[in-house]
Amino acid sequence: MYLFYVGAVIAVYGNFVSVILDAIRKNWFSKTRWLFVFLHGTLGLVNGIFFQDIYLAYYGMAAAMLYACIDWWVERRIDRERSTKIFLIIPLILLLLSWSILEAISPGLPPFTKEDAIEFTTSGEGTDIDLFPDKAGT
Repeated sequence: MYLFYVGAVIAVYGNFVSVILDAIRKNWFSKTRWLFVFLHGTLGLVNGIFFQDIYLAYYGMAAAMLYACIDWWVERRIDRERSTKIFLIIPLILLLLSWSILEAISPGLPPFTKEDAIEFTTSGEGTDIDLFPDKAGT
């Protein structure tokens, strides 16, 4: 269940924190990149502490530090006038690859027959089953 919300948390909270820390870094400590990564990691602990789960805190810290390192790498590539298209292509490739693998290993659904439809409809609790037919073809 946690993994379902991780993307949204990183997108909202992570980007918000990153923008603020980047503005602070550029104004006050532009030469100390390690402090930028350290502060990201420290603020990545917040969600785990908020939900009182130590493992979630460590995962948040690791994700935040990875986020800061990638942000640093992208900024360096932009400063050196190198392409950053790879950072857009890699997530798409990973998404398509994982979707393809999961599609290939997932078993197919059996066909849904008329009898299955009648069974599904007439077996529900709280329904008036007298209104529904009890055999196929009716």
